[in-house]
Amino acid sequence: PGVLHTFSAEDLTMEDLALSSTSFTVMPGSSREVLITCTSQSGLQTNVSPSCSYEFSDPTVARMVGGNIIGQAEGTTEVTATYTDPMGNSRSVSFTVNVSYFPLASGAFNPSIVGTGSFVERSGGFKAAKDGFGGWEYTTPVDFSAYNYLVVTLQRASSAKPTFRLYDSSNISSDFYTIDMKNPTTTVAIDLHDLVTPKGRTLNPSKIYKAGFSTNGTSAIYIKEVFLSMDGVTPALGIEGISVKSEERSVKRGIYDLSGRQIVNGQSSMVNGQLPKGIYIERRTLDDGTVITRKVYVR
Repeated sequence: PGVLHTFSAEDLTMEDLALSSTSFTVMPGSSREVLITCTSQSGLQTNVSPSCSYEFSDPTVARMVGGNIIGQAEGTTEVTATYTDPMGNSRSVSFTVNVSYFPLASGAFNPSIVGTGSFVERSGGFKAAKDGFGGWEYTTPVDFSAYNYLVVTLQRASSAKPTFRLYDSSNISSDFYTIDMKNPTTTVAIDLHDLVTPKGRTLNPSKIYKAGFSTNGTSAIYIKEVFLSMDGVTPALGIEGISVKSEERSVKRGIYDLSGRQIVNGQSSMVNGQLPKGIYIERRTLDDGTVITRKVYVR
């Protein structure tokens, strides 16, 4: 027969509520566990994160499922977790969630996708194995096609002959896009709509599985930042709308959420009927080949 456990009032009365960390970094579409520990008056400790209620300063950035943060769109949100014990006592704790496609954080940046490398979060230093590869892997492919550029910046030039790669396949042996960042290069702005591989194939920017760096392994490189951009200079978040003249005819049009996923492919009349409230990016290709982007607000 099983053992019946009974709990005293002290076991059930909360004395303290504590977080394992006050800051979490996660990539869009991926998850990370949040540990919230309730200590009772008797000293009993329990992870209560699945039982908490959560409030987000920006619910478009992330959500909570069963005590796990799920990244939704690039950005930062403050989260307040509230737990109420069986005796009716409530306490709250707060933490910050940063969601990024390219977080320079241990556990998000994988230094050993190919070979055994190392990464130091504090300095942004990455040392690859000889001809190794390290960076970011996405559980499901991410869609960068709503953006024009991917900007990659090193803190300083490197003699390790770094290159930056993008894969549109989960197979590491597949053909990939690569761009040279050898000394004295520190910054490149990659045209996401002209990703031609060494074999002459055009990479699909709407289906990216891996992104990162390869070096000859002789020394570390120091990464400053990697971000998506509309102008090749500044991050895409906060880009202002651009109007389209009536005589300009769109031959291709898409509506994307802030994580880059295509939501609507069609005419503007579809927007209000299909999209929930929020902020989106519209990308139009005109008949002369010009690409125009703007923000779309659905209220």
